[in-house]
Amino acid sequence: MANADACRASPATLHGWSKTSLPKQDPEQKCTFENGATQTIVGSHLWPEAAISGPADRSLCSTAEMEKGDAVMIIGSVWHGAGAHITDERRNIFSSHMVRGSYRADENQYLAIPYEVIKDYDPEVQSLLGYSVSHPTCGHADMKDPIVTLGSKEDPFGYGSIEGQVVA
Repeated sequence: MANADACRASPATLHGWSKTSLPKQDPEQKCTFENGATQTIVGSHLWPEAAISGPADRSLCSTAEMEKGDAVMIIGSVWHGAGAHITDERRNIFSSHMVRGSYRADENQYLAIPYEVIKDYDPEVQSLLGYSVSHPTCGHADMKDPIVTLGSKEDPFGYGSIEGQVVA
């Protein structure tokens, strides 16, 4: 089977999503133009939506070539997509997306991380994993930042009080 056939992202199209999304990609191995590294159109997040239609104009693209251990973050509204995979090499990219807290998923999968594990993480990591509020009060627990349930007395991103209650 050709690698391009196994790829869910079509190299014929580009897409852009909300400015509230911040995808991060980490390659499992070297990503090159030849093995389909992610392509972006730098500055496309500033275009009117009507400017993008039809097949991708690859002449406008930049390629996010990366070594294992590198990472790239792309604002979700930047037009991007998989490049054409023209080799027999395997190319896997792990992708995670951060979004505004008010756009959280219905299921809080973060609570699946055992307390014994997450309690020792830095407060910034705990907050990014979902133990935080999206102001003014989305995601609170008893009108408090959920990070206090982990024993943290810190307010890692300086949110301060929620409805008069100080996170402490």
